Amino acid sequence: MLTNTDDNNLIKNAKCLYVSLNDEFFKNLVITYSPYMEDYKKSTLEEVVRNMSFSGIGFQDSVLKNTIR
Repeated sequence: MLTNTDDNNLIKNAKCLYVSLNDEFFKNLVITYSPYMEDYKKSTLEEVVRNMSFSGIGFQDSVLKNTIR
């Protein structure tokens, strides 16, 4: 927990924030694609995840796919 006001402002205004996640985080992770994402980009993302050896990650289309323009 941050208690220093200056620290809070630094994180709030940061362009990047790196967080360490343990392997448990990825076990039931589901990645939801943008409703506009093209199939080749989905395939690329799935390949990257496979190459990183994360098993148990699921992929799904957004419920908004084909409903908005």
